[in-house]
Amino acid sequence: GAVQVDESPDHCPPIVCIIGPIKIWWSEWDSPRHQVYVAWRDAVRVALVKAGCAVYSPHRAIQGSWNEKLQLINDAAIQAADLVVVLTPDGVPAEGTQGEMQVATRYNIPMYMCPPDGPDGLERLIEAVTQIKPKN
Repeated sequence: GAVQVDESPDHCPPIVCIIGPIKIWWSEWDSPRHQVYVAWRDAVRVALVKAGCAVYSPHRAIQGSWNEKLQLINDAAIQAADLVVVLTPDGVPAEGTQGEMQVATRYNIPMYMCPPDGPDGLERLIEAVTQIKPKN
């Protein structure tokens, strides 16, 4: 759930949407590659929240059975975001993520590529986030 902070009601934190593969992990549940990805995804989410962002994580947003109609919710979150962080590791298929990246492009939402095996760590991500001018 959301965490209430002592900000004025007019304050809008940077909204960050984290996207990455989901479907592939069902066939690789708890594999070493999945464990690395989950640890990185959680670390990114926590770092962004600590940096003052409002974070939307599609993998946590909807619980229960999936239907493609529900993608409209994720697409709306991307459209509302100030930044989309893409966590897809090299060599991991992520068709849904590609579609979400197209949504970000369509709405001119900047994207930050941040795979667990990439060159950027959390510090660079947070530096990038501090440059965001939230949309009101």
